[in-house]
Amino acid sequence: SGGGFVSMTGGMAVARALSDAGLGWWEKVTHLGGNSGGAWFGTQFIYSQRFHDAVTSNAAPLRDVVSEWIESHIAAQARELHSSEWGPQGLLPAEHGCPLTNLEVRQVISRVAAFAETPYFRYLPFVAGTVLNQSIDSVANATYATAPRALPAVALVQAATLPPDAWTTYDRTAGHTRRAGLRATFADGRTLDLSERGKALPLAFVSEAGSKQGWWFNADITRLDV
Repeated sequence: SGGGFVSMTGGMAVARALSDAGLGWWEKVTHLGGNSGGAWFGTQFIYSQRFHDAVTSNAAPLRDVVSEWIESHIAAQARELHSSEWGPQGLLPAEHGCPLTNLEVRQVISRVAAFAETPYFRYLPFVAGTVLNQSIDSVANATYATAPRALPAVALVQAATLPPDAWTTYDRTAGHTRRAGLRATFADGRTLDLSERGKALPLAFVSEAGSKQGWWFNADITRLDV
């Protein structure tokens, strides 16, 4: 389930308990799913042999394994706080209409980013990126199909939700950013504007061994447009 580091460390505890039981539980597992923090655990557990071995082995108490992971994560965040890997703040072109306001806004953002202890404007990729960076080798270039797997026979299910109206596109004609809605087309030809109905779409990315990866959502939806 979701819950950031609480879910991730909870997953570590369950994995250690199943391993300590000594009944070959992991040989019977076919799918491992989670969202948010649960997905952090699942991704590392399947795609990082180092993380998998540390969690399942009883060579060290799980408390020590979790503490060492947290310390490494904090150190990684300190090293990469001002890294350009997480993208610049000015991802979109400046708005037309008031150049002085654009300049002031960007100066404020740059000053906050320079002195902040947390990259507020890139927080999600910063946190998730440093989680994966410390466990998965060459994660920047890795793919689900090519990354080595600690559990080759287990499918990883990463649950998520597409929000109805949290999409932005840059309108070059108007010279500013517009908010776009999510529209679903059904097999019978019907369409549904999720932003008008205020509905989100649950879905999951499923990764099996080899090249078997893809998105899964309602079977009666044939197309999604933004």
